[in-house]
Amino acid sequence: MKLNKKYFPSLGFILLLVTISATSLCITWVFSPLSYEKALILEKKGHKYFKEEKYAKAYEYFLKSALINDKNSTISYRYRCTGTALSQQKKYKEAMNYYQKALSYNKKNKIAKAGIDWISQTNKINTNLENIKPIDIKVKK
Repeated sequence: MKLNKKYFPSLGFILLLVTISATSLCITWVFSPLSYEKALILEKKGHKYFKEEKYAKAYEYFLKSALINDKNSTISYRYRCTGTALSQQKKYKEAMNYYQKALSYNKKNKIAKAGIDWISQTNKINTNLENIKPIDIKVKK
């Protein structure tokens, strides 16, 4: 009598593995935060770093939160915060770009307008708005 030397798992075992895998994926999906919750968490971290005067880190978190799709007014607010963090680092040209980006989402963003006006009035950069190029956003993960 010759024995089969190849071992194949039973169909029941394969179905058990598939069920466990599908269940773990579903549980992970259910307990993962929604995109707007992620954006809010990132925004709060940005505010935390801004209060600690760690403006480079604040800029990073504000930008990450702005890149998550949400309501236009919220995205505008987050881009404005990004501009403010850059302005605190004396990166006025980049700040101007983010203030413009904020206004593109919400034309009524008074603080973004005030940021542009302040940069213009204090002659931090040439504010001929036609010369300002759109920004290309790249974020490290």
